[in-house]
Amino acid sequence: LTSTAIAVPRLLLVEDHRVDQMVRSAMLKKLGCYVQIAHTGLEAVEIVEQERFDLVLMDYDMKEADSLLAAQKIRQQERATHSTRHLPIVAVTAAQTESDQDQYRAAGMDDYIAKPIRYDDLEARLQRWLEKE
Repeated sequence: LTSTAIAVPRLLLVEDHRVDQMVRSAMLKKLGCYVQIAHTGLEAVEIVEQERFDLVLMDYDMKEADSLLAAQKIRQQERATHSTRHLPIVAVTAAQTESDQDQYRAAGMDDYIAKPIRYDDLEARLQRWLEKE
């Protein structure tokens, strides 16, 4: 990331598949990010309540299928605490139809990135969402 980005971006990676955790975490770290992993959407909600992150990268296709609920809860939490900060949530998904996009935008997700994740796509998403600060 360029020098206009925040010091070390703090990312929460929400992913239930071990290999994908390792691959995505390595890519994010190579891009200069601090990465914390949550294994479920509900675990992500708990972590976001306790710590500050600059972006959430959330697998849309987890076995628990709780990514939409987690995004909704994070948005409810922002409203309840009258947060002036909007935490960007980027869905990681194989589903790219317009109705899929409508579904995760309605849940409060800001963007999506297609599986399998390409390094340059990931870098572009991070630049898009992290350099607004």
